[in-house]
Amino acid sequence: MRDSNVDGVVVGRPYQEIYEQSATQKYPIGTIHERHGRRWRYCKAYETFLFNHRLAPNMALQGGDTGGTAFGIEKNLYTGAAGIAGDTSVLVETTVAYAVDYFFGGLMVLFTGANPALYCLRVSGNDLGTGAYVKIYLDEPLPIDVPVTYGVNIHPSPYMNVGSSEHCANAPIVCVPMVIASSGYFFWGQTRGPCWVTPNTFAWGPEKVALTDGTIVKATSSEVRQCVGIAGCRSSNGSYDDGVIMLHLE
Repeated sequence: MRDSNVDGVVVGRPYQEIYEQSATQKYPIGTIHERHGRRWRYCKAYETFLFNHRLAPNMALQGGDTGGTAFGIEKNLYTGAAGIAGDTSVLVETTVAYAVDYFFGGLMVLFTGANPALYCLRVSGNDLGTGAYVKIYLDEPLPIDVPVTYGVNIHPSPYMNVGSSEHCANAPIVCVPMVIASSGYFFWGQTRGPCWVTPNTFAWGPEKVALTDGTIVKATSSEVRQCVGIAGCRSSNGSYDDGVIMLHLE
């Protein structure tokens, strides 16, 4: 198993502080840091951000969608490399030479043909892709034998391809960045607990939802948007207190 910390939690102050970005990766993607009721996840910026303290989405496409092969896999096990129950690694067919541990903290979904059962296993890392296949390491051993005819989907961690706030219209929101991160840099994104998120309008409402630019607004019956949190305090119109919410993105 490739995890250096099975629990995936930073104990004590992190080496990379909350309001700091880094060109060098200092923790595994998705690592948790918690203190005083707040939770952050270690993330990688898909692009340079326009703002911080706005909502930020996961930009990865589904593996089978147009262009999605750059983000994930929807294939089978590699020819001649069937999986055996108890194995903790598999070779998966792909046309992309994925970087080492690109899929760390992601999921492998195993579809078992005529058998109605499917399995969802956490990925603990991967070797450098060859352009024909990639070796995937698993947290849990394979529960069954896996012939190469079974379908396999590999999804990266939702914190691996975090985009800028202006893309919140058509992508799932995963965190609130603490810094204006540069493309390819690593940063902490808050996912839970008391957090100030830029409001769009100053109007009282207990439930807060996301707008397309990563700001928040009170929920109404006409809103069909992602709910991101609950108001953190009582507010009056025109008050920036309206931006303090109890964030619940996980």
